Amino acid sequence: MKDGPEALMVGLRQSIELCENGGVYIQADSAVDFVRRDVDNRDRPIPIVNDQKSEIAGVRVADLRQPIRRDKQDAIKEALEAMTFHVKYEMESTPEFVAKQREKGRSQEQIDRMRTVVRKNKSLRNDSKQNVSIIWRADDPDMYKFDLNERLRRRREANEDTAEDPPKPEWHTVATYFREKKGINLRYPHLPIVFIGNREWFPVEFLTQALHKAKGANSPQHVNDVLAYYDENSGRDGVENIKRLLMKCASLEKHGLHFDHILQQFGITRENRPLEVTARVLPEPVLKFKNSAAAIRNGSWDLRDKEFSRYAALACAHCASPKRQ
Repeated sequence: MKDGPEALMVGLRQSIELCENGGVYIQADSAVDFVRRDVDNRDRPIPIVNDQKSEIAGVRVADLRQPIRRDKQDAIKEALEAMTFHVKYEMESTPEFVAKQREKGRSQEQIDRMRTVVRKNKSLRNDSKQNVSIIWRADDPDMYKFDLNERLRRRREANEDTAEDPPKPEWHTVATYFREKKGINLRYPHLPIVFIGNREWFPVEFLTQALHKAKGANSPQHVNDVLAYYDENSGRDGVENIKRLLMKCASLEKHGLHFDHILQQFGITRENRPLEVTARVLPEPVLKFKNSAAAIRNGSWDLRDKEFSRYAALACAHCASPKRQ
């Protein structure tokens, strides 16, 4: 594969087939996908903002403590649009927050869990109100600010039966909202915020990369790489490749369990060598024409000098003769 932001990732796909005669077969095949080269694919989350390399979504910037220059904005937006990401932050457990949750009857364990907010497998969305998906500073009210009481005020204004006065506007930037309402001081208040839908804007420093099928996976480069892999691992080479993958996966475990341990709970044992069956060569099909039968040459039907027994009627035909202007 040519050098680029993505690399070919080879894995193993397994399934269990239950047959009518009581037989159980495990089907195994190699699987191909793509991952970004700059992503650490282990279990720990990979932040979109890379402090050590001074990068946002793989795009190098001069200083993370300063607003993003215009000449970098298009590259960052393009990189974020190609990603799936998770959003995660942990708010401060203020006395007001705890008291409010206690009033709702929540336990301390529930309150502790509520402090961590997670949005999984998100991507950039266009905010119809702002008509953008990225705002380039979290702390600039001229770029973006919102009224925290807007929805409550609208509900009370629409409810003529209530005697309560609508709340006054309370304006915030995303940076001031997280500082005053969540107890979080953003590390990079000058960096962008992104819109993920449902009226939610989040600082880019809350984002971590999510492994996913690469967008543009049907690009010519991706198709050529996949075809080259299967061409290299075809026939007997493909079988040997799957056996190697099975042996390698046999040593992997999750939560202290191997794949074989899970199978054993259902009374199933697995062998890493494939099942051998006797194959037979089927006779070639016969394709008869009016004057003779057609033969297969080099994997294709040889239809030279062959006449059809009955011709189809051509009701009408048109001939176009374009003229150069």
